[in-house]
Amino acid sequence: MGFALDATPGTHAFLTKYGIPADLVAKVGGGFPTCVTQLAAGRYQLVINTTNGEKAILDSYSLRRTALEKRIPYCTLLTMARAFLKAIAALQSHALTLSPLKPEVPTKPTSNGTASGKVIAHARVP
Repeated sequence: MGFALDATPGTHAFLTKYGIPADLVAKVGGGFPTCVTQLAAGRYQLVINTTNGEKAILDSYSLRRTALEKRIPYCTLLTMARAFLKAIAALQSHALTLSPLKPEVPTKPTSNGTASGKVIAHARVP
C-alpha cells in the first residue's frame, strides 16, 4: 500500500518477526523520539493504537489528544484499522464514483405549468 510504519517496542518486535519493516519509536515517557512528538511534527497520516488496561489508556491520552488536534485519523480497534485500510486500498485501486444517497423525485408542475424544481426524497421511519 506504500505506507512507511513507525512502531513502539512491542509492536515493532511483532512486525519484525513477520518481516514487516518499521522504524522504532518510543512510547510516551520511554525515550526520544516518542510517537507523540513524531505525530506533533506531522510525520503521521494515520494512527493505530490499541490499548490493554487502564495504564495504557491513560498513557495514550497525549497521543489521542495530539491526533485530534492535528486532525489525524485515530483507530483504537484492529477491526476499525482493518476497515480503514481496506477503504484506502479500494480508493487506490478504483476511481472514486459518486452516487446519491437519496433518489430524485419527479418534479411537479406549478399552476403556471413550469416545473417546481428538483425535490430530494426523504425516508420516513414509522
